[in-house]
Amino acid sequence: VMGNDEKLIEDIVSAAKDQQPAFISLCGSPMPMMTGFDYRAVAEDIGHRTGIPCFGLETNGTRSYVSGASMALEALVREFVHDMQKDSFDGIGVNIVGATPLDFGLTGMVESVRKWLEDCGMIFISSIGMGSSLEEISRAGEADVNLVVSAAGLGAARVLHRRFGMPYAVGVPVGNELPGLMADNMKIKVKEFRERRSAGGQAVILRSRRAYAPVVQCSGCGRILKCPNCHVSLSYHKATGRMVCHHCGHQEPYSGTCPSCGQPLEPLGAGTQRIEEELRTLFPDARIARLDSDAAQNKQYEEQVIQDFAEHRTDLLVGTQIVTKGFDFEGLSLVAVLQADSLLGQQDFRADERALQLLEQFRGRCARRGNPGRFVIQTAQADHPVYRELAGQSLSNDFIGDLLAERRAFGYPPYSRVILLVCRDTDPARLDRLCRRLTDALCGSFPDRSKAPSG
Repeated sequence: VMGNDEKLIEDIVSAAKDQQPAFISLCGSPMPMMTGFDYRAVAEDIGHRTGIPCFGLETNGTRSYVSGASMALEALVREFVHDMQKDSFDGIGVNIVGATPLDFGLTGMVESVRKWLEDCGMIFISSIGMGSSLEEISRAGEADVNLVVSAAGLGAARVLHRRFGMPYAVGVPVGNELPGLMADNMKIKVKEFRERRSAGGQAVILRSRRAYAPVVQCSGCGRILKCPNCHVSLSYHKATGRMVCHHCGHQEPYSGTCPSCGQPLEPLGAGTQRIEEELRTLFPDARIARLDSDAAQNKQYEEQVIQDFAEHRTDLLVGTQIVTKGFDFEGLSLVAVLQADSLLGQQDFRADERALQLLEQFRGRCARRGNPGRFVIQTAQADHPVYRELAGQSLSNDFIGDLLAERRAFGYPPYSRVILLVCRDTDPARLDRLCRRLTDALCGSFPDRSKAPSG
C-alpha cells in the first residue's frame, strides 16, 4: 500500500461483493503506517461500504509469527465473541485457545485435545484458532474456563478474562501425569471463581508498582523510554497523561508515539492504576478503590478510602505496600499479591528478608477475628524459599539461619557495615570528578579490597 488508498479500498470492496466473506482483515508490515496509512480507518471505511465486519492488524511483518497470530486471535475475540447467557449444561465449558497451524498442523491434534476434555467430564465450547467455525467461536463467552495451548493464544485468553472474568489455564495435555494435573487445575480455577463471585466479602490486592504501566516501549523499533537524568525507565500515569521517573521525579507528556520512529507506544506491565481499571471492567457492579503513594498524597483522601473499606462501602481495594499496614478489617476474606516475584527481584541482599516480612504482614490482614479467609500469591517461582517458608513447606529447618550463612559468605551485614555516601553538585562533570577522586582515596585506605567501596 503506497499512496493510492482509494484504489485499495475499491478493490477490496469489489472482491468482498463477489466472495461475501464472513469478515475482512487488513494485515501488513509497519512500512505503510510510516508513510501515513491508517489500517483501522481504512478497515472502518471498508466495513461501512460492504456491511461486512472489517478490522486492521498492525502486524510486525514476517518477523514474529507468534505476535501476528496473537493479534489475529485477539481480534477474533473482540469482534465476534458476544455476551451470552450460559446454557444450563452440567459440567465445565471449555474453550481451546491458540491452536495455530504452526503448533497444531498435524491432522487430529485439535480433535485429540477436545476428546481429552470430554473424557475429563468437561464440555467443549469452541476452539479459538483451528477446529471451529466463526459461529462456534462467537459462543466462546458461554465457557467457564479457557485452555491456552500456545503462546499465540495467551492474548485472546486475557481479553476473555477482562470481559467475562473467565479464568484460564496454560498447557498441552501430553504424557502420563500432566493431563490429569491440568484437568484438576482447570476445575479448581472454575470452582474458586464461582465461589468468590457468590460469597461476597471484601478483598485487598497488592501490587508493588504504582502508575498505569512501569515501562513504555515502542511497538516498532523496540525503544524503551527512559529518564534523561538517571536513565531509569519512565512509568506511564494514564490519569494525568504523563510519563514519570519514580527515581528523580522527572515528568514529560505522554504522546502515544515513539520519538525515534513515530510508531505507537505500548505500555508494558501493570501498575496499580491499570489493575484498578481492569477490575472495574471485570466487576462492573463492585465498589473499587485504589490506595498508593499517588492517591495518598491527599491525606484526607487516604483516610476516607480506609474508612470506606472498614465500613463496607468498598468491596475491592487495590494498592501498593500501603495496604499491608496493620489494618483490622472485619469483612476481609481475600488478600492477593499480583506478580509477587517483583518483590524478590530487587538488587538488594535484603530482598528475600523484606519480601518475607511484607508478605507475612499482608497475610495477617486476612481471616481475622476467627473468620475464614484466603491468601493468594501469583508467582512463577513456587519453589522459592520465601514462598515455601510462608506455606510452612520450607526445605530447611532454619530459613533465617540460611540467610545469615549466605551473608557471612559474601561479607554482608550483620557481618560488616555498609556506609552510603551521597554526593550532590549542580555541575554533573564536576560531580563525576569529585566522586572518582573520593573513591580512589577511600580505596587506598582499605588493604582488604573485598571491603573497599565501589563507585
